[in-house]
Formats: sequence, C-alpha cells, structure tokens
Amino acid sequence: MKILHLITTLDLGGAERHLYFLVRETIRKGYQIEVAYLKGQGKMEPFFRKLGVKVFPLHMKTIFDPRCIFSLYRLIRKNRYSIIHTHLFKADFLGGIVGKFAGCPRIISTKHNIDLYLKNPIVGLLGRWIASMVNYKVIAISYAVKDFLLKLGFPKEKIVVIHYGLGEISLTGKSVRKELLIPEDKIVITCVARLYPQKGHIYLIQALEKIKKTYSNFVCLLVGDGPLRNELEREVKRRNLEKEVIFMGWRNDGGDILAGSDFLVLPSLWEGFGLVILEAMSLHKPVVATRVGPIPEIIIEEKTGILVSPQNVEELSNAILRMISEPELRRKMGKAGWRRLRENFSLEKMIEKYVKFYSEINKKEVMVVF
Repeated sequence: MKILHLITTLDLGGAERHLYFLVRETIRKGYQIEVAYLKGQGKMEPFFRKLGVKVFPLHMKTIFDPRCIFSLYRLIRKNRYSIIHTHLFKADFLGGIVGKFAGCPRIISTKHNIDLYLKNPIVGLLGRWIASMVNYKVIAISYAVKDFLLKLGFPKEKIVVIHYGLGEISLTGKSVRKELLIPEDKIVITCVARLYPQKGHIYLIQALEKIKKTYSNFVCLLVGDGPLRNELEREVKRRNLEKEVIFMGWRNDGGDILAGSDFLVLPSLWEGFGLVILEAMSLHKPVVATRVGPIPEIIIEEKTGILVSPQNVEELSNAILRMISEPELRRKMGKAGWRRLRENFSLEKMIEKYVKFYSEINKKEVMVVF
C-alpha cells in the first residue's frame, strides 16, 4: 500500500512529531510512505529522510498558489497513491480538493487541533464541505476533538478516534542542570509549547510571580518559540522573574530537558491532544495542566497529575506550589503516569489501530466524487 502524507509544515510541533512516529512505524510494517509539506523551513525534513522516506517540499506562498497546486496534482497523478493522508488545515484543504481531482481513491484527514475552527467559521464550512466527499475519512486524535467536529456538523460516520501514542524516548544523556548550572536542590519546572496565545504562557508567568512570594528556589524552562516570545520576555522582566524563567527556544533534546525536570506544566486554553504530556509520562514526570479538551482523557486527576481551570492564575499557582512542596506526590504521580501511558497510549497500540484502519478502508470500493 502506497501512502502520501501531506502536512502543512514539517517544523517542530506536536502534529509533526506525531507524523514522524507514524511514518517510522508504518514503514516497519511494510507500507510505502512518502511525505510532502506545503510551507515552512522543514526543520524535521532530515529526520524523515533518515528513514529513507522521499520528502517533497511544495513551497506554497498562498493557499491558492497555482505553482504549489500544480506540483501537488502532478505528484499525486504520477505516483498513484492508494491513500492521501493529510494533516493540519491547509493540507486538509488542498489535499482533499487536489487529491479528488487527481484521482486518488481514498483521502484521510487527521484533525490534530481545533484552533483554526475556533477562530474562523469559514474554516468549519470548508472542513465540512471537504469531509462530504464519499471517499473521505476523518481521524480525531481525541474524543474531545470528535465531539467538537460533530458540533460543527461533520458526518458522524466519517469520524474515527485514534489517540496519539508514544514509544520510548531516546535520551542523549545531556544534563540540562549542568548546561544551565542549576543547583541540584532547585526545583525545575518545564513547559514545552509553542509561544502562541493558545498555550497560556501568560498565566503561567503570572502564577510564577505569585509563587515566588512564597517559594523562590525554582527555575521554569520555557521550551519552544513563536510570535509571543518578545511580549513574554517583556512580561517576565516586568514581573522581575529574569532569574526564574529561562527561554530555551526550539530544542531537539526535549526529552533530556524533561528528564532533568521535576514536573511539566501545560497551561493551555484549549488543546487537540498535548503530546508533550505523554512524553512527560514516559519519563515518570507528573503534570500540572488545564482541564481542557482531551487533557482529562489523558491525565487521571489526582492520580497522574493535577488539573486546573484555564486562565485561573490562583488555581495554577496553588497546584504548582503543591507539586513543589510534595516530592512524594511527584514520585507517585510520575509512576502512575508511566503505567497509564503503557496501558492506554503506547505507540504500539496507536500503530495497531492505524494499520487496521488503513487495511479496512483499502478494501472498500470507493468513488472519487463530492
């Protein structure tokens, strides 16, 4: 079976990392996989090429870029894929329409997030229109995403839920404490997320200001980058947190950073999934996160982490302080989180579901019509 994965970017993010694991494991199952991406710097492209995967950058300038559209059409016509599997909205849009006209018999879209659908009702209309194709299926990465799509009017029979899964994280052995000269007795809090409004960093910074009045022997590592960086750096300076908050930027050793941390904080306003939560769980790290979207599907409250209301600085600061002050709680939650990951969100379980799904839809006779 020959599959083209089409994604909007191959930069560093949860959807892109998920795609890497999916591609790596399905190749091992004997699938022929190729990857195309529409725009961006392609920071993860070398990782896919190391797997022996052909990668096609399409250099999209706008969503209606005729050169990009023609390149995608020609790629699909030439290679006659059994399935086009799209990821992120622009790839969903172009992959659905161009794939249909290029004659691909089966098109799948994985919905990794709901942010564009929240911001722009036109996106919802376009998404439903594309999903109306007879040969179109939607994979929701959580029941929360599925419920949201149903509210938008996506056909129920087209949606399948397959949670993200995670295998063992490879560590280099680098110590973030040594790199940053952090004393062993200092608590290391880590937040791994793009610096976008969705991720709620501003509320974390406000919570850290409150915590510092009670407990100051901590450092918070913000791993990731994005358009809010300058604004957040100014906020940290304004609140006199320059010694406590370190902006790490994009890193390719996130596992090592989490391994050297005491716990993860994810203060998102909404989420499609939150792959970094699984990464923390795989390293026996407890989590403080907001009670939004699928996060309660992953974290068992008071067992594997502490959940708080989004945008609630008081709850967030209290939860972080509790995690700081109770090392035994951190140990128990970390251990319970690792067990939950292995039982419910392992990479093996995810790949098993994808292989079954691909096999089932490949057997069906389908028409390429709207």
